[in-house]
Amino acid sequence: EESMAPISAFFVVPIFALANAGIPLTGDALAEAFTTSIGLGVMLGLLLGKLIGIVGASALAVRFGALKPPELSWPHIVGAALLAGIGFTVAIFIAELSFEDVSSATAPLPFEMGTVPVEQAKMGIFIATIIAAVLGYVLLFFAGREPGQHARSEPPQDAVAAISDDAPPEADTIEAASADERST
Repeated sequence: EESMAPISAFFVVPIFALANAGIPLTGDALAEAFTTSIGLGVMLGLLLGKLIGIVGASALAVRFGALKPPELSWPHIVGAALLAGIGFTVAIFIAELSFEDVSSATAPLPFEMGTVPVEQAKMGIFIATIIAAVLGYVLLFFAGREPGQHARSEPPQDAVAAISDDAPPEADTIEAASADERST
């Protein structure tokens, strides 16, 4: 079971989600996502809307003293805001509610022809999700590092020094720590 978990989580489940979402994975659909107003609008709305909303709300909270994030930098907040663009379940649901089926429309349509608008929106959602995941990961991967510093496989030395091997095991619990504070 444990050996199959990564295959299931990172391959089978995403393929299943794409198949159920009805996202057309064709070259034409991809091209239309970048060339139609619906595809571009959805893509930019997901990426920039969440980014501006989360970073803006955080900036206002910090400015007015409601938030002082401990040991977080603005790249951390921007990276987390980008990661908020991941996920397409609700976005696809809204897209399906927003656009009618135009396969039998007889009146002139107010949008570009090609794939139906819901498919353009779905492809825009899919592309925005991938862009958000990659940009958020890259930004958070490098956030807080000095130029030229490599990823650590071990905790920093000050964190290791804070953990004493001489302390009794019960001192590692929250209850023991709070009891020590009350006694002082």
